[in-house]
Amino acid sequence: MGVFGSGILYGVQGYGGTRGVTGNGGTAGVYGSGGESGVYGVLNGDPSKWGALGYSGYGVYSGSDIFSAGNKGVVLDALDRPLITRGHDPFTSGIYSGLGRWGLFKVANTLVAGIPNIAGKSFKVSKYELNGDNTDLLTVTDAGKVGIGTTAPDYNLTVSGAVSSYMNIKDGTRNILMGVDAGGASISVLSAHNLLFKTSNVEKMRIMDSTGYVGIGTTAPANMLTVKGNGTGVVNIGTNGCLGNFSGISLNGSSMSGSCGTYNILSSPDQTLIFNRPTFGAILFRENNATQMMIASSTGYVGIGTTSPTQKLHVVGDAYKSVGGTSWAATSDARLKNVDGSYQRGLDAVEKLSPVYFHYKSDNPLGLSSDEQNVGLIAQDVKKVIPEAIGIDNQGYFTLHSDPILWAMLNSIKELKAENDALKARVEALEKK
Repeated sequence: MGVFGSGILYGVQGYGGTRGVTGNGGTAGVYGSGGESGVYGVLNGDPSKWGALGYSGYGVYSGSDIFSAGNKGVVLDALDRPLITRGHDPFTSGIYSGLGRWGLFKVANTLVAGIPNIAGKSFKVSKYELNGDNTDLLTVTDAGKVGIGTTAPDYNLTVSGAVSSYMNIKDGTRNILMGVDAGGASISVLSAHNLLFKTSNVEKMRIMDSTGYVGIGTTAPANMLTVKGNGTGVVNIGTNGCLGNFSGISLNGSSMSGSCGTYNILSSPDQTLIFNRPTFGAILFRENNATQMMIASSTGYVGIGTTSPTQKLHVVGDAYKSVGGTSWAATSDARLKNVDGSYQRGLDAVEKLSPVYFHYKSDNPLGLSSDEQNVGLIAQDVKKVIPEAIGIDNQGYFTLHSDPILWAMLNSIKELKAENDALKARVEALEKK
């Protein structure tokens, strides 16, 4: 015996006495290697919890195993130092679960992680605390599913967190973050690189790093969304089975005053194509994103060749009508009219009108073409003799309505006919004398 402690407690006892270090309360701390059958290796101070068993076939021993039965196993000391064997590689034969099955690790020439060959058993990497508050960090189930932050992974890889979960995939300079948080699911490129989407390793879509532009069918999107295709159709938007619903595109925008409205291109249930605008907006038709061809203004007026239509249809330039002569049809049913009297203007008014050749001024504010020579009347001259033929647009410029002039010309013909008939009668009377 080497050194005794106080009372019945042993301190350190030599090799021959079978005890090495005896702990508090008579419990054995470390036993030696001989003298008793079933000698023990390391106890942790609690008879119900063994540390590592010794020479009689247990413990860390060349050619032997560490068994896990009940609460027995490998316990770290107060300095968190693992238990190893002297002169041998740690866990040469592995950690054994009993019943002839491997447990956590098996070490031969290389380190191999082993999972117990028992249904429902898992391989776990845990954060170990001496007070028993252990945290499982990684779990591999007997089905080969890996869980990080969860002990019950339901897919090949499941990452779980209390508030948010993310997985970072990276190489030397590029990395991508995938995960979920309170805002929803997200995919984020953390480095200064584009985000590509591929099928069969062929790029189908990308999001540009610097601008955020999205390109489908192109590697160089020039707008928030650029779609390019090599077939007859680029984008197909519709409902499933034509079930009587509207389908189309809605575009939100704000006016200069800050009002917000929605523009729509829709296909209605009756197969009608609809172009819709908010109350304050206009629909423009342009060529090459510059030359305006037509406008449907906020007043409901349609302008061709003008940006400021003043009538339901306002055409600046020539209009061509292919059939039915040069006139346009107008509703003229007596059942729809209240007659206010006869129109009396005639030859006297017509003979005061003087048609002229003219060009529109090159700097005119209405943008009227100054290239062509025209024939017509001056509104101010017409207003003096047939004022009902003159109107005024919403910009204060005079407009000419030809109908009153036409009917004045008709009356002129009738007047001339009456004069001609009177002269003819006089001639006939003179010839009879």
